This record gives sequence, structure tokens and C-alpha cells, in this order.
Amino acid sequence: MSYPAFHLDFYSDWMALLKNDLANIGYSVADLSDEKVQIAYFNVKKRLIEPIKRNVIKSKEFTCPPERYAGLQRLEQEINNGNNLKPYLSKFILDIHYNDNLLNHWGIYHLHLGEYIEESGFIKREGPVLYVRFDKFNAYFIDVRGHNSWSEQSLIQIVHDNWPQTIAEFRYPASARLVYQATDSDVSKLRKANINSPVGVNDGTIYGIIGGGAALNGVGVEIVDLMLNTKAKIKKWQESVETNIVSIVNDGVLKGVKFSDIHEIKLDFDNSVAYAVEKNHLFYFELGML
Repeated sequence: MSYPAFHLDFYSDWMALLKNDLANIGYSVADLSDEKVQIAYFNVKKRLIEPIKRNVIKSKEFTCPPERYAGLQRLEQEINNGNNLKPYLSKFILDIHYNDNLLNHWGIYHLHLGEYIEESGFIKREGPVLYVRFDKFNAYFIDVRGHNSWSEQSLIQIVHDNWPQTIAEFRYPASARLVYQATDSDVSKLRKANINSPVGVNDGTIYGIIGGGAALNGVGVEIVDLMLNTKAKIKKWQESVETNIVSIVNDGVLKGVKFSDIHEIKLDFDNSVAYAVEKNHLFYFELGML
């Protein structure tokens, strides 16, 4: 049996998918380099909150000013229903290059508590904001505080006192000790210089960089890691297809695919699952998970 020639360029396919995804949510990337597109994509994905139904759990220390209570109730309902929370985020979400230091260092979001959405598409900016962490199942309401409480280490103290299991992976060994306990002002200055610093809480527990931290250029370390790891996976997937093309074609023939002389196999995704797709014959096979 003679085997057809296949054209593969999974990297280019991936870049086209990233640009299309960013365009679909309102970002223009026409003038950006490939690397900047990749950083922008993972940065935006981290900053946006996946719209899935979650339970709201409030800390023991949680308080909310009476004038913000109606806005808080509205937000709670949105979270319970799994609605899009973009209107509650900082307007900096419109800036594809913005680095959210609170999120990158501590994994904490701040959400606005207005009662109605303005023409801009964002909730009205009013007063104190909600400090909150998310996982796949829960929204952990830490506290409602002023708009500039970004470096208050008591936020981490509250998370530690209420939900230590959610940040246990970032805990230093019990024998670790801080030589110097940074002040909140120190934390703010270090962040501005893109320097990552641990946080010590009242019982002596020390936490590393809960949100992944920032690289020297301010980009989140977690974002850079995702970019590099995904690029490596895509390269590996293409090499695997090229190495195993004979068995791939044979499998296609067994499934009734009539291959012509020239084919193009493209990379595609369904949620987080990667597929190689020969679109002329709707022949595809799974490559792996992102």
C-alpha cells in the first residue's frame, strides 16, 4: 500500500486558534508577535473567571458595608448561577497586556459591588470591593475592603484561618522561619519591582507564592509556564503524528476513510482535549490533554 503525503504545522494551527479565540472575546492581536499573543492569551484566560456554578462560602471575618449589601447579593446570585462575571472585574481586563499583581501573587480576585451595569458593560464602580478566591466548586469570600487593599497580608491570614486546605500546596515546611517579617508596605514595594515574597501568618506558617508569582518583566510565572509547556506539547504531538503516520493511515482505512494523494492534518481542540483532524474526510484522533 502506498501512503499519502501529509502536511502538518501544528504550531501555526495553534497560533491561529489563539488569535481567533482572543478576537472572539474582543481583543485585537493583529500587530503582536507570536510570543506576545501566547502571553496575552494565557494572561486573559487567567484573569477571566470561568462561568460555572459555584457555592459561595464566606469567611468568619467577612463583613460588608450596608450600602454595598444589595450589590453583594446580586453578585452572589450571579456566582451561584454560573453567569459571566466579566462585568464585575476591573476595567483593566480590557487591556490585553495588563498584569494583575494581586491575582499573580496571591491568587485573589477583586470584584466590584455596584447594583447595575453601565453602558460600558461593567458594573457601576462604587466604594469597597470584594476580595475572593475561586476553585471549580466554590467562591471563597474573604472580605469586602477598600479598593487599594492589594498588599494587606491579613487577606492571606483570613484564607489560612478559614480554608487552609485550599492553599496547603504553597505551605513551606514546618521548620521554615522568616528572617524578616515583611510589612504590607514592603509587599507593595516588592510587587512593583516584580519581586516575589513569602507571607508569614500568625501561627508561624509560611506560604510561598500562592498565585504563581511574577517574572522579572511582570508577567505571571504561571502564564509563562503554561505557554512553554503548551508549546512543548504541541511539538511533541506533531512529532508523534509524523512518526506514527503509517499506523494512523491504516487505522483510517479500517474505518472506511478513502485517502486521496495529498492531505493536511490540522491541530484542533474540544475544550482541553487536543485532536489531529484531517478535515477533508472528517478523520480525527485524540492527541492528549492540555
